[in-house]
Amino acid sequence: MSPALGIRRALGRIRGAWKIIPPSTLFDYQFVHVEFEKKFAAEQRIGKLAAVFAALALFISGLGIFGMVSFVAEQRTTAAGVLAVVLLPVSWQSVRAAMANPVKSLRAD
Repeated sequence: MSPALGIRRALGRIRGAWKIIPPSTLFDYQFVHVEFEKKFAAEQRIGKLAAVFAALALFISGLGIFGMVSFVAEQRTTAAGVLAVVLLPVSWQSVRAAMANPVKSLRAD
C-alpha cells in the first residue's frame, strides 16, 4: 500500500483482499483518530469546565480582595478620625497643664 493511494482506493483493495481470506466475517474498519476523539471527548469537556470554574473562582476571589481592601481603608479612615478627635482634647489638656502653675494644681487636688 502506498500513502499516495488515497483512503477510498486503499479501503477498496483491503475489502477485496478481506473477501478472499476470511469470507465468512464482515469487513469492519475504524480510523484511529476518530476513536481517540470519541474516547477523549469527555476529558476535553471536563478540561473546558475546569478552566471556566477556575476563571470564575479567580473573579470571585478578586472581588473578595477588593471588598477587604475597601473595608480596611474605611476602618482606617474612621480610626484616624477618632484618633484625631481623641488627641485634640488630650493635647489641649497637656497644653493647659504645662502652662499652669504646678503649685496651684497640687493645692486644688
